[in-house]
Amino acid sequence: MLDYLPYNPLLNADVLTIFNANRPYLALSKTIFDEESLLADLQQRPASILPENKHLEVIYCQQQAVAILDYLTGYKTADSVYLGLLLVKEHGQGFGKQIVRALINRSIVAGYKEIELAVLTENRAALAFWQLLGFTIFDTVAYEKDLKVHKMQLRLSSLTSEEHFL
Repeated sequence: MLDYLPYNPLLNADVLTIFNANRPYLALSKTIFDEESLLADLQQRPASILPENKHLEVIYCQQQAVAILDYLTGYKTADSVYLGLLLVKEHGQGFGKQIVRALINRSIVAGYKEIELAVLTENRAALAFWQLLGFTIFDTVAYEKDLKVHKMQLRLSSLTSEEHFL
């Protein structure tokens, strides 16, 4: 069973461990963080988003930090969720699927109609992961640092948590 803890500064060591375990992603995204800039970045939100609509969670399994989940509710549209970041410490353990399925369930129960995210076009493993979970590409756009991203979405209106992901 996974435990979701809202981010707080006492969890910084665990957050940094998860980030450091994802060096290939950080290299692909051309992102360089030190502790201070990373923690500041994780707490940022668009000006139009209220603090209660910014969700940053550190996820644990048997008291070990396994992932970070960062998402916004009511962003892009009032009935959508925007997943900004999912970083899993160890790939291939099923944690990513479990976390996304839980987010889908929570979103359905809360009445949201879709989940959106962006994936670096060069991150083939992430693209395959999101497609496996039912997300589809609806646009490809330029992103910072000469990168491109696939914008992806999952429409929740045809899903129910009972039939799909429990």
